[in-house]
Amino acid sequence: MKCKRIAWNFLERREEKLRLFEENVYGFYSEHSKLFIYILLLELLACFTGVVEAYLILSVTTGHSSLLTAFIIESVNRVINVAFAFVPMRVGVDEGGVALTLNALGYTVADGVSLAIIRKIRIFFWTGIGLLIIARYSLSGKSGAQPPAPGVEERAPDIKHRM
Repeated sequence: MKCKRIAWNFLERREEKLRLFEENVYGFYSEHSKLFIYILLLELLACFTGVVEAYLILSVTTGHSSLLTAFIIESVNRVINVAFAFVPMRVGVDEGGVALTLNALGYTVADGVSLAIIRKIRIFFWTGIGLLIIARYSLSGKSGAQPPAPGVEERAPDIKHRM
């Protein structure tokens, strides 16, 4: 009973922030409903590709897999991403979480560690590609800022204070 009261006090203290969050979500949806749908579809696509990735990796490494197993693994992976966001690259956390989950589903611990390591290699690969693109862009001198047109004088923007 005391635990419920603590939880209720927690919510009461944050009621205004929760209400503001809710208004922001509903406001965004009402103003940008098409964009909201696209974002939702992209999120669903990311989840779907994670399930397909887990299914393919398990099929190749273990010789057998199921979509249900891949879905469970991807769900656990999403929870691990949120719960252990403070761990750099989730070193050890991904491997342990996936290994324990697959072990509970009848696979070996090595299958889980293999899956997590293969996924980590994918992350390193795409991070490297992104860093190469950033380096190439940075070294090319294209900063995106355009110099003023000839004969146009640069000046600071006017700042007006409202009372």
